[in-house]
Amino acid sequence: MNSSFFLKISVFTLIIACVVGLLIHFSPLSNSRESQQCNFDEETQCNLSTNSQKISVSRAASIELEEENRLTIRMPPELSIRDAWIQGINMYMGKTAIVLDQPTLVDGLHEYQGVFFLGACSEPKMRWQLVVTLQNKEGRKTPFFFNFSTEY
Repeated sequence: MNSSFFLKISVFTLIIACVVGLLIHFSPLSNSRESQQCNFDEETQCNLSTNSQKISVSRAASIELEEENRLTIRMPPELSIRDAWIQGINMYMGKTAIVLDQPTLVDGLHEYQGVFFLGACSEPKMRWQLVVTLQNKEGRKTPFFFNFSTEY
C-alpha cells in the first residue's frame, strides 16, 4: 500500500477531529451549566446547577462603582439563600453585603431582588466574586460563584 495515501488520510482525520472539537467547545449547547462558577463579564445572566440545586442570577448591563447596583436571583422554592455577598478577587475588600428583598413567586420559582454598592479602590481594574450559598430542606449547603470585573 502507498504510504502517502495513509499520510493523507491521517492528516484529513486529524483536521476533522480538530474542527469537531472546536465546534463542541465553542457551541452553546445549553443555557444552563453543570457548574458552580460563572463569568459575568461575558453575560448578564448566568444559570448554574449541581445535581440537586439550580440558581439563576441576572444583573444590569454594567456594574458601576460607588453607585446602586441591582441583581435578580431565581431558584426553585425548595431552596433558600443561606448567605450572599461580594468579595474582591485581586484585592482584599472584605465582604460587601447584598440587601435582598423577600422572595416572590414568579413562574414557579422564588425570585429575590438585591441591591449592592461597590467601592472604588487604588486598583483601577478590579475582579469581583458574587458568592451565593444555597441551602436545601435537608440542610445541605452549596456555594455558587459569579465572577465579574469593574474598571475606572
